[in-house]
Amino acid sequence: MKKFILIFILITLFSCEELVEQTYKFNVRNESDSELYFTIDYKYPDTTLSTENTTNKILPMSTFRLGGFRTQDKIFDEALNDTLSFFFLTKETIENNEWNEIRSNYLILKRFDVSYDDFQSINFEIVYPPTFEMENMRMYPAE
Repeated sequence: MKKFILIFILITLFSCEELVEQTYKFNVRNESDSELYFTIDYKYPDTTLSTENTTNKILPMSTFRLGGFRTQDKIFDEALNDTLSFFFLTKETIENNEWNEIRSNYLILKRFDVSYDDFQSINFEIVYPPTFEMENMRMYPAE
C-alpha cells in the first residue's frame, strides 16, 4: 500500500510540472528605492488608464509575480494589438490623488508598451527603472 501511495504522489508531482509549464508568468521588478504601484492594460494603442484603480503595490527592491492558467501567448492574443501596457505610479500619486484625477491628468511615472516579442526577449520581466535590455522598448515618457 505504501508503494502505491508513493507512486501516486510521484505521478501527481510530475503531472503538475506540465501544468506549470502551460501557465503564464509575469514578473514586475522594482529596482528603485521607492514603493511603487503598477497596473497592466490590454487595450493598446489606447493608453488611457482604466476607469477602475487596479494597481498593485510593489515594494522597493522586490519582485511582484503574476501568474495564471493561460499561456503567455494567449494573453497577448487577447490584447487588441499583441501589446500590453504596463503603467508605473508613485506611492505619493496614489495616496494624494483620486483615481479620476490620476486618469484625467495622466499622472504616471512610466508606461511600457510591450509586444510579445519584446516580452520574450526580456524573459517576461518588466523592470523599473528600465534595464539596458529594455532600452529599445516603447516607453513614455521616453528616456
